[in-house]
Amino acid sequence: MTKFIQKIKNFTVADAGAALVEYGIILGLIVAVGGAALSAIGTNTDSNITAACSVAKGSGSASC
Repeated sequence: MTKFIQKIKNFTVADAGAALVEYGIILGLIVAVGGAALSAIGTNTDSNITAACSVAKGSGSASC
């Protein structure tokens, strides 16, 4: 039983677990910001393509 308690004490004192959690949080933030940025870029690109297609259809020279 004392070995189990000692392992728990060592785990709570060790910084490796805390660093791993911090890296996980940072990675999650990077993924969230990257996803939001890609979503915004995709929406903007879709709007530009739709506008270009409308102009091309208006001139009667292309089909989109």
